[in-house]
Amino acid sequence: MQRILALIIKEFIHVSRDVRMIAILIVIPILQTIIFGLVVNTDIKNVNITIYDMEKSSESRNLILALTSSEYFSIVRMADNFDDIDNDILGEKSKAGLIINKEISSLALIVDGTDSNTASLIMKYSVNIFNKYNEVKVIKKSIISPKKIDIRTRSLFNQNLDSRNFFLPGVVALIITIIITLLSSMAIVREKEIGTIDQIMVTPIKKYEFILGKLIPFAIIGYIDVTLAIIAAKLVFSIPLEGSLLLLYAGTTLYLIAMLGIGLIISTVSNTQQEAMLSTFFFIFPAILLSGFMFPIFNMPFIVKLTTYLNPLRFFLVISRSIFLKGSGFDVLYTEFIPLFILSFVIMTVAIMNFKKHL
Repeated sequence: MQRILALIIKEFIHVSRDVRMIAILIVIPILQTIIFGLVVNTDIKNVNITIYDMEKSSESRNLILALTSSEYFSIVRMADNFDDIDNDILGEKSKAGLIINKEISSLALIVDGTDSNTASLIMKYSVNIFNKYNEVKVIKKSIISPKKIDIRTRSLFNQNLDSRNFFLPGVVALIITIIITLLSSMAIVREKEIGTIDQIMVTPIKKYEFILGKLIPFAIIGYIDVTLAIIAAKLVFSIPLEGSLLLLYAGTTLYLIAMLGIGLIISTVSNTQQEAMLSTFFFIFPAILLSGFMFPIFNMPFIVKLTTYLNPLRFFLVISRSIFLKGSGFDVLYTEFIPLFILSFVIMTVAIMNFKKHL
């Protein structure tokens, strides 16, 4: 523990002194432009929707057909009760739920308001579809004394559709991604560049002690940064934190392990700090774009969707936003925790195996 503590103190001293930032080369903007071209699309299509048809008549079926015949909506299932809609939205199976009341006197559209931009578009598209359905019904006079459908919408988890509520929980993940990966990527390469790595190699310090001494300071910094981000979100912007803070820190721990592992891998394969920083940004920007932070994953091309499953940020963003806005527990988020745990374990294992305490 004395050797590990000495390394931890040494790392904190280095971090406090090193405030330089190297300019990003032209390759990174080109790569970003390519990825933006593949990913960016503000229009939404094939939105998953759960429908509870209480009427179950030919008119309600025509109404459902009008909704699903467009390219905007795809039915997940026909619900048997109101709870099915709530469970599907809470479990990320659906983005919206439609309730058709008896005699189709009114409709209720419930939208997942976690992503305010997507929720606004869903409401806009659905209202337009139903308005057109009303117009066609009146023109064709398909029924006697046609009633105009009264549709009422309600946004769950983000009633005012405030985009700040959607983005700020993701900032927690971005802080870890950028700061921790950048710092840990230069942990070992700094020793190479200034020549002290040779002195460390001839000391009796063990491999695991060296890695722990290098990474623990950055983990501590990560927890501090996350805590400050949560406090700022609550106090300055009044972002709700509906779920368990302990569960959020548990997800943070897994994500920290993944980012520290990636930083360690970069540090061991780089020869200079400049090279390490460039490699870090080469990882960070694609990771952000392919995470769902700015653009919905379900709207990405199929090949790009597959690559997102290799991105730990994808899973941690869902954990952070769901805990903040939905108050989701582990019984819902285990589908995000398990892949994040596997990725963290694999990444850190590769990082440890890649590091060798000899010339």
